[in-house]
Amino acid sequence: MPHHENSIALARAELELGRDEDLKKAAFLILIDQQREIDQVQAWLRQHPPK
Repeated sequence: MPHHENSIALARAELELGRDEDLKKAAFLILIDQQREIDQVQAWLRQHPPK
């Protein structure tokens, strides 16, 4: 999950500081996608706790 969290951080930086609208749109989509993947992994982990 750390690489997903890194992607979110970079996407947020692009949204805050970026000047190119196409890159900002891409960053927004990346942010949504990466957060969805984190949520999926966390849900799986809750359903499959370590023994």
